[in-house]
Order: sequence, then C-alpha cells, then structure tokens
Amino acid sequence: VTQAEGFHFHGLSISPQERDKSEERLSLLRKAHDLATQSKQTGLEAMVANSLAGALSSGKDDERSEAKELYHKSLELKENQEIKDIKGIAMTHGGLGFFSFFGKPQDLESARFHFEKDLELATQINGEIGMSKMNSMLSQIDLIENIIFSAVQRSITVLNLDNNPFDTGKAIETLCVITKIKLPDNFNPMEIDLCEYLKKIQKALSKHKDIDLKNATSDIETLLKNRCG
Repeated sequence: VTQAEGFHFHGLSISPQERDKSEERLSLLRKAHDLATQSKQTGLEAMVANSLAGALSSGKDDERSEAKELYHKSLELKENQEIKDIKGIAMTHGGLGFFSFFGKPQDLESARFHFEKDLELATQINGEIGMSKMNSMLSQIDLIENIIFSAVQRSITVLNLDNNPFDTGKAIETLCVITKIKLPDNFNPMEIDLCEYLKKIQKALSKHKDIDLKNATSDIETLLKNRCG
C-alpha cells in the first residue's frame, strides 16, 4: 500500500502545468493505480482512480474515454463504502463536471448535474472551496443557458464566500457580462480592482429594467460596504 501511496504522491507533486513532465506524471499515477487495485483497499483505489482520471481528462479521445470510466469507477467505489467519503464523492462529481464542461462536444446537461451534486455535498460538509468553485462553474452554465438571475445570485454567493482570487475574478466577469460593463481585452480574473468593479456593477444593476436584477443591488451594496469600506 505504501508503495501505491508513494507513486500517487509523487505523481501529484508534478504540476499539470509542467508540460515536459506530463508523461512521467501519467506513468507514476498508472503505477499507483495498478498497485492500489491489487491492494483491494477500495478507499485508496478510489482516490488514485480519481487522480488518474484527472490527469487523462485533458488528453486525446482514447485517454478521455478512459478518464470517464475511471471517474465512474471511483464514484462507484466511494458510494459503496460503509463510511461515505463525502469530500471524495464531491470531488469526483466535480471532476466529471469539468470533464463534461470542457469536453468537445461540451455537455452542459451532464456538467450541471455533476456540479450541482458536488455543490450539494460541499455544502453538507461546509467545504467552502467546493462551494465557491461549483457556484462559479454553475454561474457560467447559467450564463450560457441565459438563466440570468441564477447566474447573478451564484456570482454574489462566490463574492461573499471570498474563497480564492480566481473565482472572485470570474464572478466579477459574469456580473459585468450581464450588466453590459465593457471588460478590457486583456482582462485577467486574477488581477482585478474589486471595489472599482463592484461600484460599476452596483450602478448598472440599480438602473436595470429587470426588477429581480435591480433587487440584487442591495447585495452588491453590502459587499461594497464590507469589502471596500
């Protein structure tokens, strides 16, 4: 078991951004998965299957279909455990959501289903990282499907959670698209002047024709007061 864990840890320590090491990363995670499967320890096997699926999901078509099988295998193993690994189950649903959202062709129905399951479980265990990320992704689906009020509400939830700069930046981006505030061509969600954008969004919402969106102004005003003084 410790050998499987060692390969797994080593594989995960190589960042997906290190493109020149992607083969090594995949090789380590495959070794870990083979050993974990042999160990008959379902918790370990489920965890490693999830990591291997994540590494394969950005690959070629055959790797992507293997990734999908591994995600489902991981989910099945976790669901059948006596003591449920809620966080682990949530993460696998999240993985399947990203797989569907960023896949070609994009499958929004599947992405929404898995992101909502992840959000439900993350909320159950008060996992704010998951709550933030899933609301962020679901707001993007809402925007594509033109469910505008939900996209606004989810974006405001993300801003209130204030969990990480990327989700915050994406929430601002979504709210700007909805209120037709022009974003610079080089907009970077990691580098935004939060207070400046909140002021613009508050002004645009206060004049909005849609009464539900206009009512969201008070939420933005509260954020402005709490975050910008």
